[in-house]
Amino acid sequence: MRSSRCCALAFVAALAWAVVLSHHGSAQDAGAAAPADAAAAAEALELARTAFEAADTALNLAYDRAREVLPAVDFERLRLDQRAWLEGRDPEAATYARIQHWGVSEDVSETPDYFGYRTALTEMRLEYLLGLIAYHADPGRHGWDGFWVDGRGGHLAVRELDDGRLRFQLSVVRSPAAHTGWLEGIADRNGDLARFETTYEVGVDTEPVWLFLVRDGPYLRVHTANAQYFAGVRAYFDGDYVRLRDLEPFDID
Repeated sequence: MRSSRCCALAFVAALAWAVVLSHHGSAQDAGAAAPADAAAAAEALELARTAFEAADTALNLAYDRAREVLPAVDFERLRLDQRAWLEGRDPEAATYARIQHWGVSEDVSETPDYFGYRTALTEMRLEYLLGLIAYHADPGRHGWDGFWVDGRGGHLAVRELDDGRLRFQLSVVRSPAAHTGWLEGIADRNGDLARFETTYEVGVDTEPVWLFLVRDGPYLRVHTANAQYFAGVRAYFDGDYVRLRDLEPFDID
């Protein structure tokens, strides 16, 4: 259940451009590149570039909309965060492309892998902005229930139970190496603060693990302690999540 759920919720860059790579991969063989191979590679690159341009345009439109609906202080915070995100997007995409083209000296910035990863990162960031916009358009309709995203590969599904506790499933996929993390359970809630505690066996010892969820305006802030036991080397759970949408079937058990 864990692996299938993680695939359903987590960010996997290949999903954003699987069709592109199928075109590219089907045109390759072990011999020298034939004209048909070159044409297929050029088509794959153009498809990937077009998909990125569409995602980038959508992100710019959402950013302009955020400028209109967010209070000045909140938009200034977003502006600085957006700048930092933009500075990291392309280098991260280049790292991913170099991993896919390990040992090849070609310019990875002209590969479907590079544009595909940029597209995936941009679409995740778009979701984050759309969540912010939705909150500021109607703050009163946002409760705990919903599907929350941090725009960086983190997905958090939350359902409030009849007794006020929170059933949650938190999955992340971080870094070009796709390091994953998964944490789920039922958190005790007191107002805008929820707390979950579990343990992890390390040899003969048992280590405590904590997760805190804090509602703060449009954000569901996630803070953890010792949660590295449930995540890969570069994976992390902490961050500011925004509510993207209502829960859908299979978002949470």
